[in-house]
Amino acid sequence: MKQVFKYSTLVIGICFFQTIAIAQTEVSSGEKRFNFETYFFEALKQNAIENYVKAIENLENCLEIDRENTAVFFEFSKNYFQLKKYFEAELFIDKALVLNPLNKFMLIHKVEILKRKQDYKLAIEIQQKLVKNYPEYSDGLLELFFLNKNNKEAEQLILKMEMSGLSTLKSNELKDLMELENRKEIVLKPILKGQNQSFEELKNRYLQHKEYSILKQILEIELQQGLFDLMFEDSKNGLELFPSQPFVYRINALALHKLGKYNESNDVLTNGIDFVIDKEEEALFYDIFVLNHQKMNNTSEVLKFKQKSAQLRKKH
Repeated sequence: MKQVFKYSTLVIGICFFQTIAIAQTEVSSGEKRFNFETYFFEALKQNAIENYVKAIENLENCLEIDRENTAVFFEFSKNYFQLKKYFEAELFIDKALVLNPLNKFMLIHKVEILKRKQDYKLAIEIQQKLVKNYPEYSDGLLELFFLNKNNKEAEQLILKMEMSGLSTLKSNELKDLMELENRKEIVLKPILKGQNQSFEELKNRYLQHKEYSILKQILEIELQQGLFDLMFEDSKNGLELFPSQPFVYRINALALHKLGKYNESNDVLTNGIDFVIDKEEEALFYDIFVLNHQKMNNTSEVLKFKQKSAQLRKKH
């Protein structure tokens, strides 16, 4: 907005020079500034009403007038982000950050793009740069450590946040979740040791016969024991052999959700729901949609899928 204010000030200043003595080049410069401001505010207006394509068209006009403007690059990135065009969104935010490398809001936006691309390693690097100047964003770094399974770094950061008084509701929730995962891992290892023979036999039978009923048993065991990495791999492979089984889609989507891949989970649910016949199964699909959109802070989508799930169970 500082950039926009600068242009506004210049436009106002031009109004005081209404004499024939003004050079034609100054008039031309003033017109360009006025046109820039008009297009820029129209872009903001179109963004506000979620007409992102129209916003981009106006920003392109801004770019023709000023090809090195931080605010324009930032707005380009935000609009492409809303259109889920993450390559373009990252391209423009990088241009903006070259001009203003420590801008807090642009760094936050860059991290959000990388999270959508599931490039957690680079997102961590950017978030660390942000936290260095703004420690209050430490919980965002903790979340990235958790998503990237950097458990040691996450534990160290939790301790540092607690000692510095930077703990938040979000960081406490992540701490509880990590402790739960650690307890589960400790408990599951001996359980799997005892069950290993029968579980491995089941897997060997599946490899030999490729029967859906065996795959279903394997996935149910993995779900019960919280083995989400295995569950993801087995269900992913299962979809290649049984592409019309809604249960396999649901398990794969749930595994993706547990692994923090919410967009991919939604894509799997969308692909699989066409094969659903049973109303309770369909409601379970909507339940996972709800979980994904809660993590993505899409309130309207959460409400929509909650209503769909409730309606199905009411009729059922």
